[in-house]
Amino acid sequence: MKDIYEILNDVDIDEKEFEEACVSKEDKDRIKLNLRKTITKKKLSCKKKAVIAATLTFIICSSVISVNPALANEIPVIGDLLNKNLISVNKHYKDYIDVIGKTKSDKGIDITFENAIADDNELFLSFTLKNNNEEIKNNYSNALMIPTSLKVNGEKLDINFGPSWEVIDNNTIRVLQKIRWSQYEKKDKMNIDIGIDELYGKKGNWGVSFSVDKSKLVQKTVQYKVNKKIDINGIEGKIDTVKVSPLTVSINGTGDINKTAEKGQFVDFIALDDKGCGLLWNGSGNEGSGNSSTWSTGFINTENSSNLTIIPVYRGKQEENKLSAVKLNVTTAAKPLVLNINADRSIRVKDYFIEGDYLVIKYAQQYNGKEALSNVLDTPIYLTVDGTEMKEAVDDAAKSIRNKYDNNTQPVSVYKIGKSRDIMLGTYDGFNLTIMKDKSITVKTK
Repeated sequence: MKDIYEILNDVDIDEKEFEEACVSKEDKDRIKLNLRKTITKKKLSCKKKAVIAATLTFIICSSVISVNPALANEIPVIGDLLNKNLISVNKHYKDYIDVIGKTKSDKGIDITFENAIADDNELFLSFTLKNNNEEIKNNYSNALMIPTSLKVNGEKLDINFGPSWEVIDNNTIRVLQKIRWSQYEKKDKMNIDIGIDELYGKKGNWGVSFSVDKSKLVQKTVQYKVNKKIDINGIEGKIDTVKVSPLTVSINGTGDINKTAEKGQFVDFIALDDKGCGLLWNGSGNEGSGNSSTWSTGFINTENSSNLTIIPVYRGKQEENKLSAVKLNVTTAAKPLVLNINADRSIRVKDYFIEGDYLVIKYAQQYNGKEALSNVLDTPIYLTVDGTEMKEAVDDAAKSIRNKYDNNTQPVSVYKIGKSRDIMLGTYDGFNLTIMKDKSITVKTK
């Protein structure tokens, strides 16, 4: 299907040139598990030295922007990323979309800015980048670092962000950038200036300006002062506030709760709605160090919950131990099964089936028997086939299958098993996690 903004900007598309591609679960997990020491920790004012070498030669030339606001402002593009990451969890996201509808081209690189959604906690920015100079299917880190700078009503903000993405073809990637800005006071109506001055070894101008209005959401947003201390295994901090909008939840605090994150030790959170179901984790970030450090953790809010329970969780460096596996019978219709982790936690295997040479497993974490959406603290599964432990498949066929079934809110694992049917499935004991129930917080959302 043609992108509406490419149509509006009179861009010719030959659909025969497009091929289906996807991102492996390993790539997604790598970004998620390293969020604190990569994307979520980066300020927009920082140079991307890890991405762009200092020896690059830059050539400056003019840029061109093509816009048809009269049409674009009427037609939001709701692609797979918005649907999978946001609307599938909370249908009200589609009620607060501000259409951007602008394409900026420079140095053979085109960026189409599609939509924005803004509340007091986050700015969601969706865009598509096409590099006409070189393939970026396996080199998309530059796109994930957009924007270089961000101004709101003329004020430059230093903020954390984290992306979701999908590869469209060898030269094109679509990104949903989730920018956390809960620490700033902002007017309801905002003029946003996105700065992008360096991409794929080229200096240029791909910046764009647009407006967003969060006034309707602000009327339904509540903030609670919490003032609760966290002190575990040398990690000290304090939960200061919890801000809840109809779309997002932001837990904000002080203290260096992530000071040993690079060693695999940190504090994060589980958020449960009024039915006990876990919310979708949406990234963490921190600024500064020591007692002066500030941090935040975000979640995608559910639609109609009247209250939320927030539980701090300490992740230590202890190794998890494998629990006994159960036989998976893939020759008959799948029957949901539960892998118990401990008295409070388990994994519900929702579906499993064979597709060609591959086994597809859909599953979800559970707290006290209630299903949860994905969280960085989730306990993984493991699989053995004919007595040998298997790694998830990452070949092109497996990627295509994963992309077909993955909704980005609960795990989907794909294993290449061929004709083998002696399959055992298990999980781990979660020994590296300490769920601090005594520090839990319950806040009303309405």
